[in-house]
Amino acid sequence: MKDDIRVLETDAMRAAREQFTALIKTPPIGSIAITITPELAEIMLETNIKNRGVTDAHVANLVRQMLEDKWVHTGEVIIFDTTGTLIDGQHRLWACFNSECNFTTDVRFGAPPESFAFVDVGRKRTASDIFSINGVSNASVMATATRW
Repeated sequence: MKDDIRVLETDAMRAAREQFTALIKTPPIGSIAITITPELAEIMLETNIKNRGVTDAHVANLVRQMLEDKWVHTGEVIIFDTTGTLIDGQHRLWACFNSECNFTTDVRFGAPPESFAFVDVGRKRTASDIFSINGVSNASVMATATRW
């Protein structure tokens, strides 16, 4: 699902590079909502030097959401460290690039580089968790039955 980064620098690419460079040089305090274009996603992906491998199936799922206009701005952030290196968000950026769809998401600039070791290591929500959050009795049993 990944594609090679484009080689030609278009006007949109130059504008995206200027936008990204300004945000890295003078990071806003906290996270900010940004509409990410495929060009900006491409620029951001250039800084992706130490993440785990890309899961094509996950990117394909995100691409489908973006193409079907089902992307939800949840507040989950894409994170860059103080050196401008991407810490978290590569799958969302690849989906934007591959779908050629803009999407709005929160972005955080200026995280300490050592924070990479602690990002995205939590436990994923299970079906049982979601049933329980929604007040379903015997959530674990219901999740098992639903999977079966």
